[in-house]
Parts: sequence; structure tokens; C-alpha cells
Amino acid sequence: MAITAASGSAIPSAGNRPRRRHRIWLIPLFAALLVWFSGYIQLPTGPASGEGCAGTVPPTPADKKIFRVATFNMHSGVGGDDVFNLARTIDTVRDPDFCALQEVRGFLYGPAANQAQQLGESTNHAWLFAPTERRYWHEEFGNGVLTRLPIENWVRIPLPIEPAHSGRRNAVVFRVDFGGRTVPILMTHIDREKDQTNQLQMVIRLFESLQSPSLLLADLNAEAKNPQVKTLLALPGVHDCITESSPASESHGRIDWIVSRGFKTVGGGHIQNEASDHPLYWADLEFNP
Repeated sequence: MAITAASGSAIPSAGNRPRRRHRIWLIPLFAALLVWFSGYIQLPTGPASGEGCAGTVPPTPADKKIFRVATFNMHSGVGGDDVFNLARTIDTVRDPDFCALQEVRGFLYGPAANQAQQLGESTNHAWLFAPTERRYWHEEFGNGVLTRLPIENWVRIPLPIEPAHSGRRNAVVFRVDFGGRTVPILMTHIDREKDQTNQLQMVIRLFESLQSPSLLLADLNAEAKNPQVKTLLALPGVHDCITESSPASESHGRIDWIVSRGFKTVGGGHIQNEASDHPLYWADLEFNP
């Protein structure tokens, strides 16, 4: 029962006060949910460009004629046994002069900004992270590079995706100093579902536009029997370095690629271990005379 003051106005009863306090507590709860939801949404990173890379590139010997390149879908450090163990990844990527990485994670907290930095600092490589998306206020996922060769500059290009499709991808064109010669390298990771056709088409056009000698290091999520991969391999001067270097490494269903123009393949192979659900493929290359 409300008590009437001398002025005739009603004083709120004590029974109404807990309800009001309950409503006040809803405000920070709603704000917290809003913040969480804003971080949960995946946002595309968009195009970007730059010069050089992070870390220190060791000197290239003046007489170096053979260069080892590699491509590795590192599965974010999770092995075929579904166990996260980045030490296995580190051991796998120690040797290449230039290694393209797919499925690289970024970090919101910690001394390393992303897994490319972790790997680079552990293997005496310089590094670069090429994120495809932001989430929870940081660059969360994408591709990366480890290099012992100087990167002159790079351009990051988003690949086309269907409306409302959340799986974002990109391609990165690097201009890399191979013993005094500038070589364009195209790195990418293609979608395996509805965006694959459009993305492959764009990547093939990009690679075709690069001056020779040039390289494509990629997880195309497409086998050799794919019609677009056949188109890629039929381009003038193109070599499938993995098949040329190590036919024994071929297996049904290979979707990782090292493709070159203007190079001679002098060696190669793959590392199949528990570091990822993909092998690391590598090729030793020298310039065509």
C-alpha cells in the first residue's frame, strides 16, 4: 500500500525497488552481449599492399643457384591426429628458402601476433601474415609466408565470394629477389565449394599475367583432373614441379601445387607427417638458361 505524503503525492512502495534494480542490471548484461556479438562477426580484411616483410632476411650467398620453395597447408598447427602441436610444424618448415603457408592463425593476446611470426622466429625466416578475415578485434585467419629471400613488395587481393558466404580467401603477389633477379610469386588458398570456380578463374588469370620467371604456390583444393587446373597446366611454359621432381610423391587427390614458368625443376619431394592433414611439398629450382 502506497503512503501518501503531506503534499498529496504517492511515495513508491518498497516492493517496487527490487524490480527497478533488476532492470538496471540488464543494462550491463545487454552491453556485454552487444560487445560479444560485435566481436563474433567475421569481417573481411580487404586489399592491402606493402614493402618487405617482418623479421630479418639472412644474406643470400653470391653463388647460390638453386632455390628451394614449398607450399604447406599447416592446418593451424593441428595434426592429422587432431592434436595441436606447433613444434611439429616448426620442424616441417625449417628448410625452404620461401614457403607459402595456408590456414594460419592470428592471436588476440601474446608476444606473437600470429603463427607465421612464431614459425619465422623459430626457424630463422623472415615472415609475413596475409589475413583473410578479422574476428574478435584482431586479424584471426588467413595465409602466411616464411622467407630467407628478400621480398621487395607485395599486394594482397581478396578473391570473389558468393553473397552471404562466410569463407573468405585471398591471393598475394610477392616480388621476391632470387639472387639478384626479381621473381613474382603468387600464393593462395582456394575455396573447395561454391566459390571455387570463380576463385580459380581469377587466380589463373593473375598467374598468366605475371612475367616469367614466376611461381604459383597454392592449396587449390582441386586435383589435376579439374578442368580449370588442366587449363592452368596447359599455359605456355608452365611446369607442374611436384610431378616433375618426385613422381613417387603423387597420390590420388593431391590438391597442393607448385607451378613454375622460367625455372628448371632439379629436385623435390614431400614431407608427410603428423604436423598437418596436408603434406608439405617442396621443389628445388634453378633459372632456365
